[in-house]
Amino acid sequence: MMRPLRSTTLLLALLLGGCAADEATPPAEMDTAAAEADITAALESYGQAALAGDLDAALEWLTDDVHLMEPGIMLSGAGVRELFTELFSTSKFISFETQRHGLFIHEGAAYEVGIYDEVLETDGEEEVIAGIFFLRWELGDDGQWRMDQIVAGPRDAPEGM
Repeated sequence: MMRPLRSTTLLLALLLGGCAADEATPPAEMDTAAAEADITAALESYGQAALAGDLDAALEWLTDDVHLMEPGIMLSGAGVRELFTELFSTSKFISFETQRHGLFIHEGAAYEVGIYDEVLETDGEEEVIAGIFFLRWELGDDGQWRMDQIVAGPRDAPEGM
């Protein structure tokens, strides 16, 4: 019975030794202030594209495999693009505002939480939407931050939701 434990201990020591060797060369430090400014500008540009009704410009701020989760909606990649195409063809953004409540940046990923307020006009009717959001941003090879995960829901969700 002791023999497997020694083998496991030896294996763990070798693996951890390898990890320690990798950690000896830390990745280059990311300028988090610059990353925060870039992410803020990206979200503002996304909002401007939405207000202008520019679907292509809005989609530029999403990764190819973006995931969207809202109450009753769970889509990724092409499904998100189809939903946005339908939304932009049937509705007009009258206003779009966000307020960040937190942002955590680690290497090539960032995690943002906040609230949003938007007004959509569909068939002459205005719909006011007040929601919360969680965004996972991904830094692309081109140096551009894009939304990779979008989780949103209403701020006034009914109890038990």
